[in-house]
Amino acid sequence: MKRWENVRTLWSFVRPHRRTLAVGMVLGLGTTAASLATPMVSKSVLDDLAASTPITSAVTLLVVLLVISSGLGLVQWILLGKMGERVVLDARSSMVRRLFRVRVGELAGRSPGELVTRVTSDTVLLREAAASSLVQLVNGVISLVGALVLMAMLDGVPLLTTLAALAAVGIIVALLMPPMAKAQEQAQGAVGRLGGVLEGALRAIRTVKASRAEARESERAPTGCPRSSTPTRSWSWSPVGSAPAALTGSCW
Repeated sequence: MKRWENVRTLWSFVRPHRRTLAVGMVLGLGTTAASLATPMVSKSVLDDLAASTPITSAVTLLVVLLVISSGLGLVQWILLGKMGERVVLDARSSMVRRLFRVRVGELAGRSPGELVTRVTSDTVLLREAAASSLVQLVNGVISLVGALVLMAMLDGVPLLTTLAALAAVGIIVALLMPPMAKAQEQAQGAVGRLGGVLEGALRAIRTVKASRAEARESERAPTGCPRSSTPTRSWSWSPVGSAPAALTGSCW
């Protein structure tokens, strides 16, 4: 239930920019299509070389595909980057308005530093989810399907190997995602507590200096993973080529 509530909250911020998001997806599909067509054109170049036939047209087509892929990717990056910044602006404006309208008693349970940190840091994750994750998910699925179709056309052995690898990766992701999501939530909570502790200590910095409490205040600040936690990383996997790439770090 909580997961779907988060999705609805995310969509409430993305909905005003849905046209921009749709254009970004279309550009991403064009980039994916050009990337999928590149191996087939490269194969045509090699076949022409083996048959001692002219390769000018195939090489020209290959260059055109590379230019189109790069150009569409650049436009998509700029478009979605601007959209992400507008989403962050809307989210921060909404949070600021709600903070000023909430009752004083409800604010007493949290320090001002924690609230400020939440407004500034949590919205950055919202930008990544709105501008990158959704588009990458759609493009990744289409790229995966296209890659499987190409493998089926070329050779069955790579197809079976890829399907087995996908099954293994799916099982691993299904097992790792729930604890990683919980770890990310705990990490954001720690960032908020860090802001609260730091704000209180800096506000009373003269008292801290006079009482020589710098070491004690430094130990109170949650600046890293708890001693009982294990550092870990969130991973992304590209269905076409490339090895897994680490994206973010958090704590288990």
